[in-house]
This record gives sequence, structure tokens and C-alpha cells, in this order.
Amino acid sequence: MVNKRRDLDYRRRSLEEESGDSQFASTLARGLALLRCFEAGEPLLGNQDLVERSGFSKATVSRLTYTLVRLGYLNYHAERSRYSLGSAVLVTAYPLLANMRVRRYARPLMQEMANQVQGVVSLGVRHGMAMLYIESCASEASGSPVIVGLGSRVPLARTAMGRAYLAALPEAERADLLQQIKARDPQGWAATRERIRQALVHYGRHGFCMSDEDLTQDSRAVGVALERRDDEVQMALNCGVPTFRLAPRQLEQDIGPRLRGLVRHVETIMRSL
Repeated sequence: MVNKRRDLDYRRRSLEEESGDSQFASTLARGLALLRCFEAGEPLLGNQDLVERSGFSKATVSRLTYTLVRLGYLNYHAERSRYSLGSAVLVTAYPLLANMRVRRYARPLMQEMANQVQGVVSLGVRHGMAMLYIESCASEASGSPVIVGLGSRVPLARTAMGRAYLAALPEAERADLLQQIKARDPQGWAATRERIRQALVHYGRHGFCMSDEDLTQDSRAVGVALERRDDEVQMALNCGVPTFRLAPRQLEQDIGPRLRGLVRHVETIMRSL
């Protein structure tokens, strides 16, 4: 998963970089940044947690939490002096997901493939320096260490989904995003750039990318980008399979081509609508 400390540092730098823009609403940006401090598995956060994660002062956090509670974006639990996300977050997010029609048509195919390979097939979009899952289908087989769900994030530069996303971008957009990756981790840029270069070459030859072997010991993944339509953001799919279920070269010879075929099928469906 995305390194939390590095991700939070990046958010802070982004706010600082935008602060010189006269059209940028800093208060709104801080409120949204505070909401992003909440993570899966951590439903309750106190004021000190929010101060540490956001980098804002106690006074700023106090004003923001008061406003967000009034608007329904946060709930306050007085007995524990903690906050949780409120239902207004779902009200805001639902139209976005509902209007992504590709989720509806891709899901049955994703579930079928997940069952066939005993893994997880996910659909994602970019969010900052990560890929954000907007749909995820896990194999019905139990005991998979790869299970992740809606809203999960994986690193852009090192994962199969992120690299497939990069491969599908127009050259100018990709160059701009690579500069952002470089700025975020200048010390590791040389190695990252070479791995991305190799992934793009592989994608051009085979139509799919693979994740770094050392990214996680529990699983390996392949990724394929969806054809982008004029009215949609760029999306990509991945298929992750536990390493103990993988036969030698199964990713390259079976799962990669299988995911590529799934994506082409989804694209055909979307073009017919």
C-alpha cells in the first residue's frame, strides 16, 4: 500500500505549492485534506491525530472539524473525544461512482476472471501519486492475501495498474506525471525511471505491465489500461494473484493475456453503448 508518511508529506507540499495561486481556496483545500486523514481500519481520530496527519495547527484543526461536523462530513463522538467520517461523504461520492458506467459492465467479467485465476481483479483511477480502486472483485476461494476493496490505493510508479495507466497516457501527460514522481522522490528517481521505462517497453510489446517482484512477497499482479473515451478519465485494471497459487510464468503466459482480453471485451461493450 501507499507509504502513509510520504503520502501525507506530499499532500502538505501540494497545499504549499498552491498557496500562491490567488484563485486557490486554501480553506476548502484544508478541509478536504483533513477528511483524507482518515484511513480504512482507523474509523476514529482525535484532534491530535488530525494535527499530526495534516500538519495544521490545533486552532486550524479545531475550526475545520467544527465546520465539517456542522455540515455532516464528520461525526463527533463526545464519549471518546474522537471524530469519524459522516454520511455526507457518501452523498458526495455516490454520484461519481454511479456515473462511471464502466463499473457496471466490467464487474461481471472481473468477477469471472477473479474466480478463474483465484485472485482479485480491480479497476482504478489515479489519485495523486496512487491508483485508487473504484471496483474490486475477489475470488470466491478463501484465504487470499490479495483481497483489497473499493477505495484502496496502490503506488502509481511500482504497481502493474499504475504502470499500465502511465503507458496509456498521451506523451505530454506522461512526461508531466513523471516529473511529479521525480519531484516526490528525487533520490530514488534513477531506479524508478528505469523500471518504468522497462515496463513501458513491455507494455508496448505484450499489452500489459507487471508489478515489481519485490513490491510484496505475498502476490504478483498484471495491469492493462482501458481505452479512454472523451468524457471519461483514464482507467486501468489489474489482476493480483497470491504467489503460492502461481505456476512458473503463469503471469506472462496466461493471466496477462487473459486480462488484456477482458479489457478489450469491456472496451467493445462501451463502444456499443
